[in-house]
Amino acid sequence: MSLHWLNAGIWWLLPLVGLPIIAHLIRRPPSQRWAFGSMYLLSRVQHKVTKRNRLHDWLLLLLRIVLLSMLGLAILRPEVRWTVPNEQQEYARNVVLLVDTSLSMAQTLDERSDQTALEWAKRDIQGILKEDIGERQFQVLTFDASVDVVLDDWNADTTVVSASLSAIQQSEMAGRLAGGLQKARQLLDGQGGEIWLYSDQSGRVADGIEDEISLLVQQNVALIPKEIPIQSPSNMVITSAQYSTGLEGGTLRFVLQHYGTQSQEVRCVVTLPDGSEINTFVQTIPNGEVESFVTLPRVSDGGIGQIEVLDERLKLDNQYHFHLPKIGASRVLLVDGDPGSAAIDSEVYYLERALTPSSVGAGIVPEILSDLSAQEPSIESHAVIFLANVPNPASNLGALTEFVRSGGGLFISLGGNTDIERVNQLWKHLLPSAIKDRKTLASDVALGISTALPELSHPLFQPFARGGLNGFPNTKWLEVFRLQDVVPEENVLLSLENGLPLIVEQKVGKGRVCILLSMIDMTGGNFPLQSIYMPLMQKMTTYLGGSASGGMRLSHTVGETVNVTTPQTDEAMMWMSSGVSSSAQRTASGVRLDVEQSGPHTLIIDGGPILAWLTVNTDRAESDVIVPSPILDVAAEIAPEAFSRREEGAPWLVLVALFLGLLQALLSFPKQETI
Repeated sequence: MSLHWLNAGIWWLLPLVGLPIIAHLIRRPPSQRWAFGSMYLLSRVQHKVTKRNRLHDWLLLLLRIVLLSMLGLAILRPEVRWTVPNEQQEYARNVVLLVDTSLSMAQTLDERSDQTALEWAKRDIQGILKEDIGERQFQVLTFDASVDVVLDDWNADTTVVSASLSAIQQSEMAGRLAGGLQKARQLLDGQGGEIWLYSDQSGRVADGIEDEISLLVQQNVALIPKEIPIQSPSNMVITSAQYSTGLEGGTLRFVLQHYGTQSQEVRCVVTLPDGSEINTFVQTIPNGEVESFVTLPRVSDGGIGQIEVLDERLKLDNQYHFHLPKIGASRVLLVDGDPGSAAIDSEVYYLERALTPSSVGAGIVPEILSDLSAQEPSIESHAVIFLANVPNPASNLGALTEFVRSGGGLFISLGGNTDIERVNQLWKHLLPSAIKDRKTLASDVALGISTALPELSHPLFQPFARGGLNGFPNTKWLEVFRLQDVVPEENVLLSLENGLPLIVEQKVGKGRVCILLSMIDMTGGNFPLQSIYMPLMQKMTTYLGGSASGGMRLSHTVGETVNVTTPQTDEAMMWMSSGVSSSAQRTASGVRLDVEQSGPHTLIIDGGPILAWLTVNTDRAESDVIVPSPILDVAAEIAPEAFSRREEGAPWLVLVALFLGLLQALLSFPKQETI
């Protein structure tokens, strides 16, 4: 309801109301008096009469001010306006029950109630249907991002209609009222009728309804929104969460949005992919957002994590899913083939420090073994295995081969323990070519052969595109193992300046093998002392473990269609979510997924590695339960003649002014007194 002034341009006349006050102040009794004759005898009576007259004067002054004010306001022509449904006077036979099932309808009616807005809407309709004795026929529509027709056709049986309401399910998608109104209008087919709208009207539900409201008015369709009794709407939701590396295991920074009028402290729970939980408390601000963070442990499995705000008013959007890379871990296994008598003599001394630089915290935290037979390789426990100058190539050979075929990454560096004949015999399925011999290039690092510049378009070397290329020519080699056959160019990742291959790769099943045809420690050259050593070994770990750790990482919103480009293969692909698998729908370039529920999703080759990780979160705009513009207000702006009522106040003000004038006349009428 609102007040409007039709003649607002003459507000300047209202100060004239002050004229009676000025006149009253100007009228004063004479300052000098002359008493004569018998007037002395009337002094006491005159005194009483004067007091009475003064009292009447003040009352008359007030009445005159109010009277002039009423007349002035009447001239301004005030008008009271309020919004109403455009309900018709005649009986409506066809009624469409339009029910909002979007995410925000899961909010409870108040802090002490467990009943949601959707549950109240269904019960309210069922209550009305029990009392309906008219010859109405009903159709039931539900809407979120799309519109669903619940009944097969119009139905006059209220029992059937009521039963169909019980089957309506809550959705996690955003609401789009325009689509629901359009479908309801089409069902009414231009014959008029009523649309009973049950919606909390929050989120983006009012977007794009202007044209539909205009068409409803033209087609004589009544739009009747039913008010849901939601008390003090409130909701808290995580709008973003992002992992970043830190001195420990890293930091998860998140933003908490509070839609409500009262500040409060709320608990948030972070759940990591391995199931461990981290609790934190956040102090919210009314109708605002705050940023907070939690520190993650040094070692954690990669995958999809979850942060949940414990809010009871709207539980459906409490969870937010985020990508989490591997933190630390036993996911990388280093097999030291030559431990040495001192730590610095270890074959993997420099490699271990390259993967876990102390200055920047725990990068990978690998597991180190001196003998591969102590632990059987498995894709479930490791993503990448480094074999550094191992003396026994037959150790766990079957499990090692299966590890690579299943999608694991294997890095092999050669050295003094390499028995060329045994390696060629046992590792022939892992090598792109048999090893020919071991060649000495120089006796001094200064005379060693430099490394050739790599191809920067290769993903392994992309981090060096903007700088760091000088580290390759500065890296010199003293010894190298030569291959018997010429390896295809695409299999050679890195070469020496004399053309000899230095790092070669081989695809084996779903995994990849990379071979350094030299030593990974100081025996083979100055590689460990160069600036490229640490970033190249870290990138090599990622490069080898990519398929085992899941490949692509995607983020989407409920209601969207996800398209993933995948390799052309005849193998079955599956979507996994919450332990439930479903066949992936093929497209020309990959697969697609129509996501209707939030949560973590993974795309896998049946029995093989993960191809993509997918986080799906609800539309955070739908979490805003504060309604900025009620539907009727929007409709009244579009079609004011249909959705608003007006009442002019000028006639009432004139009547009040006439009454005050009559009252003044009665008070001013002289009265006779007996002395």
